[in-house]
Amino acid sequence: MYVTSRTIKMAACINNLKKGELIKLALELGLTVEGDTKMIEIRNLIQESEFFKTETDILNNIIESLKESVEAEKRERSERLEIVKMKAIRNLEVEQLKITN
Repeated sequence: MYVTSRTIKMAACINNLKKGELIKLALELGLTVEGDTKMIEIRNLIQESEFFKTETDILNNIIESLKESVEAEKRERSERLEIVKMKAIRNLEVEQLKITN
């Protein structure tokens, strides 16, 4: 494989992905990943794929889309936790008012 700055950049980008993101990326590329596959094996599988070798622009778009999706999930989870926290505080305040009255 001819190594270019684009493939080096893409490899670095893939190395920064978490296991769940690597699995999603591999599945997007049509690759098969077993549940107990190690991260390094998933990275190697992706880096040995035709997409990695020839379609760096498409691969980059898929990675960016995955990152945006993960960030959106984090925001949603954070918002849900904040709502649960606010409800718990409100319930505690109501209970404290009941006790004092």
